[in-house]
Amino acid sequence: MKTYPVLVVVLLSILFAPTKSFPARIRMSLEKLTMVEDVRLQGASDRTSPYRFSIPVPERWTVRDATLHFSFINSNALLKDRSQLIVYLGENPLGQISLDPLSPKGDVSLPIPGQLLKPGYNAFSFQAAQHYQEEGCEDPGAPELWTWIDLRNAYVIVEYDEKPLPLRLSAVIDFLFEAPNPNPPDVHIIIPELNSEYLHFASRAASGVALRYDYRPIRFSVSDHIRDGADNIAIGPPDFLNSLNRAPFPEIMGATLRIAQAPLSSYPEKPTMENEAETAQQEGTLTFDPTRALIMATGRTLEEIDRASLALSLLSYPLPNSSSVRVEDIVEPELSKYLMQDGLTPGKTYTLSSLGFKNTGFEGSFPTPAGFQFRLPSDVHLSQNRFVTLYLNMAFGAGMRSDSTLNIRVNDRFVGAVRLNDDMGGFFRGYQVQIMLSAFRPGDNNVVFVPVLTPMITDQCTFIQTQNLRLTVFSDSRLILPDIPHWIEMPQLEALMRDGFPFSMWPDFRDSEIFVADKNFMAAGAAVNAVALLARKIGYPPTGLTWRLGPPTGATGKNGIVVGSLPAIPESLMAAAPVDILAKGRTPEPQIPRPKPLEEPSKDLWSRFIPKEDLLPTNVTRAARPDTAIIRFGQALSGGRAAMMEFQSPHQPDRTFLIFTAADSETLQRGGRALWEPAVQSALAGDLALIDLGHPDFRTQSLSVGDPYYLGGVGAFPKVEYYVNTYPWIFLGVVVGLLMAMALLTYLILRRIRRKRIPADA
Repeated sequence: MKTYPVLVVVLLSILFAPTKSFPARIRMSLEKLTMVEDVRLQGASDRTSPYRFSIPVPERWTVRDATLHFSFINSNALLKDRSQLIVYLGENPLGQISLDPLSPKGDVSLPIPGQLLKPGYNAFSFQAAQHYQEEGCEDPGAPELWTWIDLRNAYVIVEYDEKPLPLRLSAVIDFLFEAPNPNPPDVHIIIPELNSEYLHFASRAASGVALRYDYRPIRFSVSDHIRDGADNIAIGPPDFLNSLNRAPFPEIMGATLRIAQAPLSSYPEKPTMENEAETAQQEGTLTFDPTRALIMATGRTLEEIDRASLALSLLSYPLPNSSSVRVEDIVEPELSKYLMQDGLTPGKTYTLSSLGFKNTGFEGSFPTPAGFQFRLPSDVHLSQNRFVTLYLNMAFGAGMRSDSTLNIRVNDRFVGAVRLNDDMGGFFRGYQVQIMLSAFRPGDNNVVFVPVLTPMITDQCTFIQTQNLRLTVFSDSRLILPDIPHWIEMPQLEALMRDGFPFSMWPDFRDSEIFVADKNFMAAGAAVNAVALLARKIGYPPTGLTWRLGPPTGATGKNGIVVGSLPAIPESLMAAAPVDILAKGRTPEPQIPRPKPLEEPSKDLWSRFIPKEDLLPTNVTRAARPDTAIIRFGQALSGGRAAMMEFQSPHQPDRTFLIFTAADSETLQRGGRALWEPAVQSALAGDLALIDLGHPDFRTQSLSVGDPYYLGGVGAFPKVEYYVNTYPWIFLGVVVGLLMAMALLTYLILRRIRRKRIPADA
């Protein structure tokens, strides 16, 4: 009985002792975490061609433990004792799996020690040793030597602790908002009031954060108060920031940026003498969240607040290292049309090193392909009669069979090859490979070098030498783009998701304006999410975008984005949209989908000599627009769905309007956050898209139901070039005819001059 008081004391001490935070535990799909695909390991040994991928770990995490889960199927012709699958982390083998022909399917749970996962991108690889007989000769390339690894359904479970926030502004770049974070917290923008100026500041700050996260989905919200569990960015005058942050703001001498730990929303608004002791105690426990940030952009005037928020959006280098800094001045870079991240300028020459390609060596019979990527604007006219030129500098080894080649693929299509047919080896400098411009596409382009290196001797029972199978492509090789005109059929929501076109033709969005039709923070949050997403597509914050609070009221000379609930969208604007989803609006229902035939050629006399040819650019939609039945509903768009519509401006034919709407502001806010889902972005197409916010994968359905219109033009010279290349004999006849006409005209002029100089009776 005497032990009860001791037991009670122990229990009370445990109950009221300072609690140690439990680690976070998340399960992440490998396909969403990094770029992976199902892999087939082929041959006796894939040691020269492992499959590699990376698992990111942010600076904010201290990983305790992790587990990689995947499944595989191996050939039932393998020898169990001599066949195995090895998983590496860097150069460290994590585990080896025996490939059993009697049990060819397997599920693997591979523990990963937390101390091996460092901040950054951790390189993993799969390698296989596969054999089908114990002794004698073995064909190393036998088709039955294979193992298939299912990585699309693989996942990683990670347990981690979050590190405390370092109180330095450079943490914005190298700690808070970094691409390796696969599970970033939401970012909450705090502004003192809802007006066009502060919405502009908020969109720039959100865009700067989105650019730092690179390709990661990140969701924003907007209000006038702190949000727990999120990284907060507060923009406003000092007295407003004092109401948010318990620590009083020091005297402001100009535009200022500051970082602090985020206060929790449940603390007393102002410390007083009565609660000073309680407040001091809370500061060490509950008042501040040590893992979340409060970033403040402030100033004495609206111009200074503008400058501070602009500086925050442009931060891209991990400086300064202090917790507070004054922004003296900002000089923005000079911008021109069609600038974008990783984008190339037509008519220019680039070295492959400038495109991220390093000197790359390919070795062995199964070398891993390598290449480079770049982007082209959405409205480029990619003609079949123009060529991109590659000048390759490369060296290859001696003793390779004459059918060894370097194949070149563009966007997963074979476009050219270099034959390596000198068994003495060799060096090429400026080897020219011409690739049709039409092999490329608007947006992302991927050029890959795929070597096929064959040994000189390949007899089954002979030692096969593979150490001489070597090829190096040097980074000083060059890529030359031709001049490319701009012409595109609109509307295309896929172009919007590709690079923000047409609103981002100027990377700062100076030719566009956005209308927040509902005057509330939920609609503002949806608009900020949409703009931040488009800014990420182009790679620059929207410093020139004009913000309006309220629906559009008249003609505008800019491209327009309207974000608001259905009741707030003007009927006059909705009437110009492809679908009127207001109450009692018209809704097209597609019917009888079928292929679209080519148009019949013209039968007039002129077409017999110069055939009429369709000169539409390659980025024009050739698919049929289905027949539609028009149904009028009482209300076409109900709760749980968001709609996006793109159409020609009713005020100016070369401008575009975009409407993003939902039945109410709350649903609209959810729709704005759903735009960050890759599945939604890839499904947006045509001129109308409906997003099902109740579906776990945000199922999105797209249609093309409105009338097309065109932006840009091929101009006179591309048309002439087209006819020269397509109808050379007709062009030659025209040239000969013109020369004969000029010769005749010259003869007549000279004869007239001669008659004037020499009298008729001479």
